[in-house]
Amino acid sequence: MANQSMNICTFTGNLGKDVEVKKIRDTTVANFSIAVNLYARGEEKTLWIRCSLWGKQAESKLPQYLKKGQQVCVSGQINLNEWTTDDGTARADLQLNVRDLALVGDKNSRQEMTPDQARSDTSEDIPFD
Repeated sequence: MANQSMNICTFTGNLGKDVEVKKIRDTTVANFSIAVNLYARGEEKTLWIRCSLWGKQAESKLPQYLKKGQQVCVSGQINLNEWTTDDGTARADLQLNVRDLALVGDKNSRQEMTPDQARSDTSEDIPFD
């Protein structure tokens, strides 16, 4: 049996700015970044995920809804891009090639959770029968 691996990730977050649609050779790509809030040890951190929609998805009407602040759920293959800047600094970012995208809610109606609310919602003991 061959060694198999899977690379599928799902993130829910808010767009940091409006989507940018452009042509690369004969293919349309829609690029955007989402902010994913992480809570660890009582601190909030933001993880930025760069996302790309390719081909028919990028050519559809979907990109018109991808505006700054819109909450989305994206799923696809993630890649780690690493490079060195001109001044020798090592840099890296995460790039998600989006396969599925769902608009989660209206950007004006979403509610922000504080770190305390997030912890209290997940830290309660769940009884088992």
